[in-house]
Amino acid sequence: MYIKKYKSETEFDIFFQNLYETKYVPNGLESPKVQAWLADGNEFEVVAFVPIPLAEYKAQAIENCNQLSFQIRNVFLPDYKLINAGIDVYEDDNPGTKLKYKKTVQAFRTEFYRLSGLINSATTNDEIDLIVSSANFPTGIL
Repeated sequence: MYIKKYKSETEFDIFFQNLYETKYVPNGLESPKVQAWLADGNEFEVVAFVPIPLAEYKAQAIENCNQLSFQIRNVFLPDYKLINAGIDVYEDDNPGTKLKYKKTVQAFRTEFYRLSGLINSATTNDEIDLIVSSANFPTGIL
């Protein structure tokens, strides 16, 4: 979604004209849809939905899944715990901790690569949205 305020309809028309010169609206595609015109003094706020090419949408979705996996994992398995396990800080007090952490990280990687594969084989942006919403990352240490 693209949000920008324009001072006149002429500025908005120039915006549409420029879209056809960018990679976001390939020749032959419909003009972006205007969602709303909201009066704000002498300015207009325009919310336009600009079609995103499938390849770019896939790349964004994969990066979002990558970031999401790290954010979720960091809630219950922060980096400092992985570093401590890597240098065997926990093995004396709690045998098997390193293996549990490894299984957890592997589960995150497996889910990320499953999602990436499905996203790369998707044929529409809507299909990608469904795949991303089906993410099933671990919710605790395995």
